[in-house]
Formats: sequence, C-alpha cells, structure tokens
Amino acid sequence: MTQYNVLINLGKADLDDYTLLGRTLRKLGFDEMKAAQVGGDFRLMPASYRYSSDVEDMTAVRDKALRSAKSVSAGAVVLVSKV
Repeated sequence: MTQYNVLINLGKADLDDYTLLGRTLRKLGFDEMKAAQVGGDFRLMPASYRYSSDVEDMTAVRDKALRSAKSVSAGAVVLVSKV
C-alpha cells in the first residue's frame, strides 16, 4: 500500500474553513497528521494529512484533495508527496 503526505493551504482562510476541510477529507479516507513536539515548538501546516491507497497514484490523490480544498476556498493549493 502506498502512503502519501498531503499538505493543503487554503490561502485567505480561517480556522472554520480548515475545520470544514478536515471533516470533508476524513470522509474521503484522509487521516489528519498531528504535530510532534521535539525540543522546541514544532507545528505542521493547519491542513497536513496522510492518505493510503493500493490503486490511486499521486495525481489521483492530489486531484481528490484539491477538489475538496477548492470546495472550501478557490485559492487552495495542494502538495502531495510519497512517503
């Protein structure tokens, strides 16, 4: 199974927008990543997720995340990387 890290920036958005995005993505199988604290203060972007799939490639994962993000904010940007 291939795992992906997905980072989403909604542009001009507030916490409610990121909360809505999180609910939407969890329904699609994305798991929200929690920040770890190592030494000092370490934080992930507000929308950091992990996604696993046997059949979807990186482009399909990006498109799925981008559709959800664009439904919240037209200025959304998505970055996907393979773990």
